[in-house]
Amino acid sequence: MDDLTRAKELASLAVVFDRTQKVDKAIECYHTASLILDKLIPNVPENQKKVFRDKIREYLDRAAQLQQNDITSQEQSTRALKKLYFLMEQALDADAADLKETAFKLYMQALELVSSLRSNFPHISTNIHGITEKALNRAEILKQEISPRNNKPAPISQRHFKPLLQRETSIQLHVDVNRSSYTEEEKAVLKATSKINNNLYMPFMKMDLSEKFQYAIPFEDKDGLLMLSTKQQQEFDKWVRPDEISADPKLIIGNINYYSIKQTVSI
Repeated sequence: MDDLTRAKELASLAVVFDRTQKVDKAIECYHTASLILDKLIPNVPENQKKVFRDKIREYLDRAAQLQQNDITSQEQSTRALKKLYFLMEQALDADAADLKETAFKLYMQALELVSSLRSNFPHISTNIHGITEKALNRAEILKQEISPRNNKPAPISQRHFKPLLQRETSIQLHVDVNRSSYTEEEKAVLKATSKINNNLYMPFMKMDLSEKFQYAIPFEDKDGLLMLSTKQQQEFDKWVRPDEISADPKLIIGNINYYSIKQTVSI
């Protein structure tokens, strides 16, 4: 078999591997085919050299694209796995603390994320089998324990939970006779004095620490993104999520200076 025939066969194999999503093999075949063609260029007629160079560039560009796509896919699957592990840790902590409803919701969110992972990243399905079984088993048990005895609980597949993260609907703004809380008058004052640009921004309270801010579905504020001022628009482009600019975003370490956050009350 001469080198040209071998290069053609490797290119054909690369296309087959490309279509069947066997990325590593496709990249290897594209690279090898381009190397063989590059060695043949000095021995081909002058009028065919451009054809060879174009093919080499085509193969190398496709190999580079596949490699970049593979890296991006790996980064996305790694982020999703970390989110899943985080949700399971939170669910297990809530379960151990006998916070049954909270644990149940977190297990359900973990299962929703598992479903998304299996659809988008089939290659990691085997890695999350154990987590899936554990989350499903505990969710089934907790569902039975927290469901009213006189009502037959709906199957998990028919249940859907969405996180309530809006400040004005926080459970801390409702009266709870079993613990100290703000009076209705105090809550009315807070609501009246917490409007900025016609949006309600309630202050954080101690119990807010129990709320979870990691979900299978990214949180979206019902009021939309904060508008940038004219000066800000000159310096900033847009709002983005941390994982849109970093493959492995980190939480803030240290203390935030709360003195820069002020609330003015006019009576």
